[in-house]
Amino acid sequence: MTRSFEQALTGISGILVTPYDADGDIAPERLTPIIDRALAAGVHLPVVNGNTSEFYALSTDEACRMVAAVTDLVEGRAPVLAGIGRALPDALRLAKASVQAGASALMIPTGSLRRPTGCCGLCAGHSGGVRWFASGAVSTQRCLGH
Repeated sequence: MTRSFEQALTGISGILVTPYDADGDIAPERLTPIIDRALAAGVHLPVVNGNTSEFYALSTDEACRMVAAVTDLVEGRAPVLAGIGRALPDALRLAKASVQAGASALMIPTGSLRRPTGCCGLCAGHSGGVRWFASGAVSTQRCLGH
């Protein structure tokens, strides 16, 4: 049974590793058995480009490739949360790529936004900028903080 994003948030989320090949290039296809096992074991929300994986070592192109690959590998069995913590121009690009790939939601670590312009405070905490960020990046249905 596939859970909604809101239901998945009450369960187990798992930040995925970034696999590499022998040449040091990302090898997202190596995630297949990891994703299959994690979902079979009860992970409700796989997280790609999370802040504790190798995300910060990836180029923006590689991060875009990872989110596209993970959403393909999950195959709709669970919602996918995509991290986009980058400097603002790259975060905007990665947000668009994540939505296009089919990610269910974006994980926005607001401290990475270098040019915040204010927010309601509920969805951005102390750093602000999420409303402006989201409106410039993708059209969103709603903020989970409201």
